[in-house]
Amino acid sequence: MPTHRDIDDLNSLIAVHKKNLARLKLQKAKFGTLNVPSPILNQIDDEEDAIREIERRIEESENIYGVH
Repeated sequence: MPTHRDIDDLNSLIAVHKKNLARLKLQKAKFGTLNVPSPILNQIDDEEDAIREIERRIEESENIYGVH
C-alpha cells in the first residue's frame, strides 16, 4: 500500500522528468523543425512516456487506496 511519502516521491520524479523534457524541447527548438536529431526526439518521447506512467501510478494509488 503506497504511503503519502511514496506519492511525494513519485511527484518528485515527475518534476525531474518535466525538467528533462523542458531541456530537450529547448534543444529541439534550436535545431528547427526538420533538423532535429532522432535521439532528441526519442528522448522527448521517453520523458513524456515516463511522466504519463508515473501519473498513472499516482492515479491508480489514489483510486485503489484513497491516498491523496
